[in-house]
Amino acid sequence: MTTVAKYQAEGSRAGDKPGSFSETASYKVTGLSSVADRDWHFVALNAPGIPPLGDNHPNAPGVQVISRSVMRKAGDVALVQVQYDKPSDANATPGQDPGTIEIGARVQPDVTVVDAFGNQITVTHTLRSTDDNGDTVETKDTQGVELDVQRPSLVIRYKRKEAGSPIALARTYVGTVNASAIWGFGPRDLLCSGIDGNSTDRGATYTVTYEFTVAPSGVLTAQPGVGTIAALGSFQLSGGGSGGGWDGQAVYLDKETNKPPPDIKADEGIQMYRVYREANFANMGLPDLG
Repeated sequence: MTTVAKYQAEGSRAGDKPGSFSETASYKVTGLSSVADRDWHFVALNAPGIPPLGDNHPNAPGVQVISRSVMRKAGDVALVQVQYDKPSDANATPGQDPGTIEIGARVQPDVTVVDAFGNQITVTHTLRSTDDNGDTVETKDTQGVELDVQRPSLVIRYKRKEAGSPIALARTYVGTVNASAIWGFGPRDLLCSGIDGNSTDRGATYTVTYEFTVAPSGVLTAQPGVGTIAALGSFQLSGGGSGGGWDGQAVYLDKETNKPPPDIKADEGIQMYRVYREANFANMGLPDLG
């Protein structure tokens, strides 16, 4: 039966950042004489009383065990050294890593047929001609217009250390949108735009980065029903948690003008389509990223 005794803590220093706190605790493990040579290091590292990887420091908040080493001192005795530090990407423990969140906001080009209030953008020109009696005749011609616009786009990245390869997750979720509301976003407002994994220990653990792109805000999404394009009851602006932000919008164009007609409406000139496969993002086991 093994016995553990802590007899030394050395090299203590404190700081706020990863790598700025350091303490090494030493433990003497006895009772190894009956343990086979191939097993003694495993038995010593896992003896009762030896802090496991990821174990919290007894006195310093936010400090954990980041590494352990063992050395045979005699046939019956081994020395286990436990290093404490603030966790970082390099020394995080799979299954216990809270991970880090990174937010990026940019604008991206888009084309719109409506203004910021949901009203169709039109331009009117007065055509003047002379009739057979010599009188001036005015005819107003109104056309729908497409304008270039910059849409705000938000990207959320979450990184943590995991025990296995993320390849199955990548195959399942990359390129899909959320099927139901999650993290404060409505259904189909989040696109899983990337899952990347990097291993520095030949596949034993991976630092995995999840990337989600929020649907550009301000995009008008048609809601089936009656009403012209100016009727906000039939349309809604994405980005407010209402959902459907990544739905595709098809707009009818006049064959002669190559512009949308001035009287298009929901289900009559504008049609929404679900163009991305949907998935249950809750099954990824991620924390609240909202």
